[in-house]
Amino acid sequence: MKTSSCKAKGRRLAQAVCNKIREKFIRLIPHDVIVQPSGINGEDLRLSPEATRLVPFSIECKNREHINIWQSFEQCKKNTNPHTVRPLLVFSRNKSEIMAVLQFDDLLELLSVLEFRRKGIDSRSLSQDWTALR
Repeated sequence: MKTSSCKAKGRRLAQAVCNKIREKFIRLIPHDVIVQPSGINGEDLRLSPEATRLVPFSIECKNREHINIWQSFEQCKKNTNPHTVRPLLVFSRNKSEIMAVLQFDDLLELLSVLEFRRKGIDSRSLSQDWTALR
């Protein structure tokens, strides 16, 4: 596969993820979630402060038939500011659904914030800063 074809495939996944975020959070405007151009270092989606409040993740997209999860997640972590967001690896392959990987501790923290919120309890005492969900 040509390099240009690989990059186009990756852009298609990033655009699909971008569109899904916009569909789920309808108050976001198009400039709140933007696919970064190919060749730009860092995360694949640029989120505005409003979008980051709703989706507190640094998103790395991989659209490949074979993926090294560990290597891809390390790249995702390197592109993440751990004081503001959490790393999220989103991946797919031809004719497959879109999948996501995050650290297990981040998943548990997210679930605990949602549980606190469901019960109407102030979740600010939690160890991680999931300000977007409060």
